[in-house]
Order: sequence, then C-alpha cells, then structure tokens
Amino acid sequence: MRRRVVRYAGSRRRHNQTGSVMMVALVAMIGLSAACLAYYGLTTTQMNENAGREYTQRALWLAEAGVSAAIQDLNGGGEGNLSADLGDGTYETVVVDNGDGTSTLTSTGTYQGTFRVLETNIEPTTSSVFTHSLFSDETLTLNGNILTDSYDSSLGTYASQATNTISWGGGSFSYANANGDAGSNDSIDINGSTAVMGDAVAGPDGSVDLNGNVHVEGLVENLTTTTELEPVTITYPSSNDNANVGVSGVDKLQTNNSDVTMSGGIYHLTQIKVNGNGNILITGDSTLYLTEGMQVNGNGQLLISPGVKVTIYTAGKIHINGNSFVNADQQATDLTIYSSVVGSGSGSAVHINGNADFSGAIYAP
Repeated sequence: MRRRVVRYAGSRRRHNQTGSVMMVALVAMIGLSAACLAYYGLTTTQMNENAGREYTQRALWLAEAGVSAAIQDLNGGGEGNLSADLGDGTYETVVVDNGDGTSTLTSTGTYQGTFRVLETNIEPTTSSVFTHSLFSDETLTLNGNILTDSYDSSLGTYASQATNTISWGGGSFSYANANGDAGSNDSIDINGSTAVMGDAVAGPDGSVDLNGNVHVEGLVENLTTTTELEPVTITYPSSNDNANVGVSGVDKLQTNNSDVTMSGGIYHLTQIKVNGNGNILITGDSTLYLTEGMQVNGNGQLLISPGVKVTIYTAGKIHINGNSFVNADQQATDLTIYSSVVGSGSGSAVHINGNADFSGAIYAP
C-alpha cells in the first residue's frame, strides 16, 4: 500500500510538474499572443496616422495646384472656376468677385476621402514698362532744377495730390509721393538743384554720383541684375487723318503763336513743332506717328482734353524747352510716348530743358 501510495504520489508529482510546465508555456504563449496583438494594434494605429498625414499633405498639394491653375486660367481670360483630376486626387476652384477690385479664390484638394481647403484674396495686376519715374539703359544724367515725383492718377490730378512740401535748393517745393524713383542699368549722374523724390538705383556695375545741391529722398543703391528693355519697333499706318489739321500727305505740323485743334484719329507726320505762344489741342483719342520727332519751344503748349488718350510713336528726337507745357492737364496716363531713337548725350531720344513741364510716360530704350 505504501508503495502504491508512493508510486501514486510519485506519479502524481510528475504529472503536476509536467502540468506546471505546460501551464507556464500556455501562459507564456497567451502573453506573447497578447503582446503581438497589442503591437499589431499599435502598428495599425501608426499606419493609419501616417496614412492620414500623407493623405492630408497630398490633399494640400492638390489644393495648391488648384490655386495655380485658377490663376493661370484668370490670366488667360478665364473665370478661374475649375474642376480637374490630378493623379489619384482632384481639385476644385471657385472665384467670387468681392466687388472692390479683388476676388476670393477658394481651392479644395481631395485625396482618398481627405480634403484640404485654401482660400486667398486675389486682385488683377498690370504689367508695365514704366516702373520708375525715370529709367535709362545707359547713364542717366539729371541737370538743372529737376524734381521727380509720383502720384496716383486714378485719384485725380497731380496738383490735387501734391500736398507735401520739401525745402531744398534755397526754396520750398510741393510733391505728392516719395515713389519718383530714378534708375539705370548703368550709372546715374545727378547735378545742380535736383530732387529725386524716391530711390536712385544704378546698375550692378554702375554708380550714383551726386554733385551740387542734390536731394535723394529714398535709397541710393545698386540693382543686383540689369533690367531688359525691349526696343521700339514702329509700324506706320497705311492711311491717316492728316487732313483734319490741314496737312497734305506726310508732312510737318507747325504752329507759331497760333492755335491748332486736332480731333481724334490717326496722324502720320514728319514732325510736330510748337513755337512761341502757339498751342496744339488734341480733343479726341489719337495715335501720332512722327518720323522726325517733336519740338515744343518757348511758351508753346501741347494740350490734351480731359479723358482723351494720346499715344505717340517717334523715330526722331523729342525736345521740350523753355517754359513750354506738354500735357498741361497733368494726367500722366493720358499721354504715352514711344521712341525708337538709339543714342546718348546729345544724341539722346528725349531732351527736357529749362522750366519745361511734362506729364506723361516716355519709353525710349
């Protein structure tokens, strides 16, 4: 009996030990399985978060692509309202006019059910060659009593905005804004009693030389790169309205101490000369083609009626001398002159001397 008990006991002891090992192994397996499940859950969560971040970023890229596409469409004359597939996603843009000259552009990018929205205010811009009050491809020289200034022609005349005052050269002068920059791809030579109400900016290898009683309101510095100036090419008209001013064929229009009225039209002349107290009044939108340039001398005036737009193309030099006025109404946007003359010094395309008054834009590269 004892032996049986012993054997039984011994047999039971061995079974208990084996069972303990199996139970431990089972617990270890359960624990490992739980750890694997936890890791899998953690990895899945991280993957979902990573995917979510990636989807959000891709949706943002699509929204940005929509903004670029809408602006390109607007620049091409479209309305900017687009919807397009791009890769595995889409973008949709909507442009709403705000009624104040600006618009609101909204672009929605969508990727795998995730979307991002970009909203920005935009406004049209115009590209212009007239970025400075004065700009020269070669050395720009300013002599005498010169004041460069700027104003907003949409707000009225220059006179109505020239309410600021500067004291220089022994006197006091009025100006509108400090944006009358003078620039050059080469150097700038400023002499006498000259005031530049803005920056004086020379080319990368040029210099700004100030001599005499000179005032520069803004910065004196150098450009980092040169500005490309496209040459002027003149295509002359096949017909004209010269008869309106009593000119037969292509000839000179000249007035000495008398008045001439030029109605709107296209004029092809060799030259315009206004001498003494003579006046030429342009009463309608006109385009003038001049093969030998223009001279306004003495107290002569070239007048433009309010609201009239005049464009002049000239292959000859322009001289504005004495106490003469060109566009005395002082609406600079009413007069634009393009010159194809290439030269410097005495051969320069434009000469404004004495106390002459000019309001307009001149492009003479």
